Amino acid sequence: MIFDRQEIATQYLLGWFWIDFLSTMPVGLIFDNFVNADLLRGSKVVKLIRFFKLLRIVKISKVTFNVKNNDLTKTMYKFFKQNQG
Repeated sequence: MIFDRQEIATQYLLGWFWIDFLSTMPVGLIFDNFVNADLLRGSKVVKLIRFFKLLRIVKISKVTFNVKNNDLTKTMYKFFKQNQG
């Protein structure tokens, strides 16, 4: 596990940052103002943006899976469940 903030930021900028950035762009608003939307609907640009959004969903599902299957998470869940009453 990496704890150095600069190393974390560097790895993120070199990896998932661009996927996250492109997947959060308001593509519809941008293209509606500059390009005829009918011409763009089936284009490769739209498909590429949708692909980035799909990659982001895959990333989120991997993180969720890792959190659910983490030993610390399981231990905390058991602890809070026992001390609830």
